[in-house]
Amino acid sequence: SSSMPRFHTIQRTGLGDDPEDFPIASAQYVPTLWDFHKFQNYILRDAANNNALIDGITAYGSPHNVQDYVARAQLICWQQYQALFEGFSSKMFEDKQEGGKSAVVMWKTQSPWPSLRGFLYDWWLGTTGSLEGVRIGTGGYRRMDNSGIGSNLKIQLNLATMRVELVNRGRESHPYHSFASVNWYKFDGEQVLSQNGFKFGPVKPMSVARSEVIKIPTTESYQVLFAQVSLSSPKDNDMGETKNNIFRSWYWMSFNDTGDFNYDYKELGEWRDNGPYPHVSGHILSFTMDNKTEKLWWTAEVLIQVDPSSKAIAFAPQFSAFDTSGNILNPLLFEVPAVLLNEEDTTVVLHGKLNSYDSCLAKIMVDFWAGDQLEISVLDPESLCKTAGIIPNFA
Repeated sequence: SSSMPRFHTIQRTGLGDDPEDFPIASAQYVPTLWDFHKFQNYILRDAANNNALIDGITAYGSPHNVQDYVARAQLICWQQYQALFEGFSSKMFEDKQEGGKSAVVMWKTQSPWPSLRGFLYDWWLGTTGSLEGVRIGTGGYRRMDNSGIGSNLKIQLNLATMRVELVNRGRESHPYHSFASVNWYKFDGEQVLSQNGFKFGPVKPMSVARSEVIKIPTTESYQVLFAQVSLSSPKDNDMGETKNNIFRSWYWMSFNDTGDFNYDYKELGEWRDNGPYPHVSGHILSFTMDNKTEKLWWTAEVLIQVDPSSKAIAFAPQFSAFDTSGNILNPLLFEVPAVLLNEEDTTVVLHGKLNSYDSCLAKIMVDFWAGDQLEISVLDPESLCKTAGIIPNFA
């Protein structure tokens, strides 16, 4: 399958030297260097339209440059891999005749050279949209709270049946009554529909519980919607109010005038080009070094805040970290929702590794589908590392 590195890796590989030279599916054009690096196109089949072929890239509107192309490919991979693993989870405990499988293998997780095909992290250990899709497809975003809900649970939306599913992959029953909700948003942050009270009783081990079919908003002036599927804590009340959502999965979907699915995301492309853009700020809450194994590993908690007055959500956040020499720090692992609403703060935990003892964390960069890049600078990197327990050998 296709897989696209993030833009800084594309630049590092030399594929971004000419910002206007990128693959064009309609013209069957692939730049020579992209072909050399095993480029595979993003032609998709529309199952709802007799398997008609779709150019996944231009479904978001024609890209203007390589960076636009890469951003579109990231979303395609994210969506594709999330659907792949959620589809497996939905059927994994069914009988063989009904499509049940006992295991799934992702081949391959990493490429043995700078390739453009089939991996979760690139040659330099940079993460991709594919990894985000797998992470959400197998677990979703979690905010643990000592509620007793374990990590073997997965809340998801079956896009084929439009039912909420609670997957229990564990060997023990989930004994609590929990509630799920589905909330629909436009990219400007307006909520267009909220559905609460999908009740799940005790869930047997290695099984999937399913809700009734959910409602789909009636489209008006909007075409693309973002659906947040949440699972509540057992602490919430029996009225189905999900005041303490600790499991969340996000989906972005496009509908035509009759409310049917299609694969037209041009509205998102126009949003990327013209706004409105979110106003996002952030700062580092904590920074620690791992002194037990190898001191080069670090963990940082970062608070991301979307201004409540923003006229847009923050979509598809991607984090990068750089040291005091200006070098990117890979690997960098993080877990973040696909959507940050303009009404809540989000704490993101980053796990990374310094390149050497000669430098320290200097800044964290956050890219979004639409809007400016967010830079979170460390005012005194040397003191940060010393406080965390190491003495960097700065020149």
